Amino acid sequence: MMKNLRSLALLSALALTSSIGAYGQDAEGEAATPPVVEDQSYKPVVEKIEAKYKTVETIQASFTQVKKDAFGEVAQDGDLVLRRPNQMRWRFTTGTEQLFVSDGSTLWIYTKAENQVLRISDTSAANSTANTFLTSLDSLDEVFNVKLVSQEAGATLELIPRQQGMYRSILLSVDEAQVLKNVKFVDQYDNVTDLTFRDVKLNAPVESSVFQFVPPDGSTVIDN
Repeated sequence: MMKNLRSLALLSALALTSSIGAYGQDAEGEAATPPVVEDQSYKPVVEKIEAKYKTVETIQASFTQVKKDAFGEVAQDGDLVLRRPNQMRWRFTTGTEQLFVSDGSTLWIYTKAENQVLRISDTSAANSTANTFLTSLDSLDEVFNVKLVSQEAGATLELIPRQQGMYRSILLSVDEAQVLKNVKFVDQYDNVTDLTFRDVKLNAPVESSVFQFVPPDGSTVIDN
């Protein structure tokens, strides 16, 4: 931490020196525009989060998901199990009960009310943004432009993707131990997916069978 603080102090000093030089006059005798100095206050927080999740291979948690769009608001509870690099099991236990399971090569989506299964062979195209994000918490500074929003009861960061994609911004909240509390995704149309996590377990053992799926008897399987 002291090393990080010294680095931040050096960066601040360099930025201050540069601005002092730029606040003079240019060759025409006109006042020059001061440079924009990037806020580096998020750096120590991001470094802690990245260090925490660099060695995390599995994440397990219960969650509440609230989706808001032009048609209203829908809340669902569920649980998840993730294992790097691309295995997942997301289960929605209220509302429209669904199960998303991937062993890394095939994604299965089961809708209980319809007893219907969608089988997707190209998981690279079908992998959810939430799943990808949660398994990439060790590279936040590489993937996002980051802003520190709050350091109350942990930290909250605003994340803007460096490359344009489905989501316009993400708000990430962690507790004092950098354990996930909440992730809010805002897409290009201002639709919001808000995930609140409970009982988060990091690096707990997970059997490979968790990521296997067998279609229930009588279910309709659709290939995509």
